[in-house]
Amino acid sequence: AVAISQAATIAAVSEIHLGRSISIGGAFAEARGSILPICVISLVLGLFMMLGFMLLIVPGILMMLRWALVIPVVVIEGLPMNAAMARSSALTEGHRGRVFLIYVLYFIITLVFSALWEVPNGVASVMSRSTGGLSPVWVSVAAQAGTFATQSLVGPLLTIPLALLYYDERS
Repeated sequence: AVAISQAATIAAVSEIHLGRSISIGGAFAEARGSILPICVISLVLGLFMMLGFMLLIVPGILMMLRWALVIPVVVIEGLPMNAAMARSSALTEGHRGRVFLIYVLYFIITLVFSALWEVPNGVASVMSRSTGGLSPVWVSVAAQAGTFATQSLVGPLLTIPLALLYYDERS
């Protein structure tokens, strides 16, 4: 679902950036051809970055910054994974500080939105346990709904700036 929404968001940003209008359905239709490659690439890059983070965090961050534009490259240019990784690396060369700031801002916004759901939910959970019972089911449902809402609302706030950065670095 994340890959599909990223592909559609990038397709929409691309069309708007080029001065053309696009509907939500049109964005998903335009992204249709890149969904499977994006799923595979997201899985492979996720494994690479996870391995990098396990190697004292810094290698994972460096990989994340280097390959931040892989998904926009795949959606817009239609390149295969290895070529997209090389293209992203070339596009971000010398500009990884900007990519890092995008990720930091995304992280901060995610924390704020998560806190809006998790703090009241945590208080409700603690209050229900203080009476000697288990947390009610609605507390778990509210936690999952809050996580989904946070990801749905904040997720595009990473995809959109990365797509715009792609166009900025491409020119």
